[in-house]
Amino acid sequence: MQIMYGINGERRLTEIELPWLPGYENSSPVRIGNDACDQIQIDVFGELMDALHAARKSQLGPSQEAWRFQQALLSRLEGLWRDPDEGIWEVRGGRKHFVHSKMMAWVAFDRAVKTVEHSAPADRSRNGARSGTRYIVKSWRAAMTGSGIRSSSTMTAMRSMLRFC
Repeated sequence: MQIMYGINGERRLTEIELPWLPGYENSSPVRIGNDACDQIQIDVFGELMDALHAARKSQLGPSQEAWRFQQALLSRLEGLWRDPDEGIWEVRGGRKHFVHSKMMAWVAFDRAVKTVEHSAPADRSRNGARSGTRYIVKSWRAAMTGSGIRSSSTMTAMRSMLRFC
């Protein structure tokens, strides 16, 4: 899933440096475009699933089209969530196992379970949510001091994770 588009809906946002253009207070490099358009950011799946869940809770009503869309998201997420990603920080140093990404993958599976709690097809979502929960709990053992961690490999403190505590 592409995470961003140009202002006119462009999908190609090739990033280039403009060495002749000075940045704010002569900072450099100055870039246009955004290489993040090609990044994998697993957290986006959770954001979308949570938004659709909130819409249903607000009585916008269920929709077959929305559920088909969610099933496609979950199918893609099922193959991605165990892999490292660039995360919401758009790091340039390569993909990592960001806890926020894993947490939002769990949110996606959890919201799918909530969507179909009274229907039969919840098994795959429940399995994904259980696996995600095990990963998150394992990663968070080192963070019991009250702050979240950005990456399970670096244990970098990240206050944005506090909303899940």
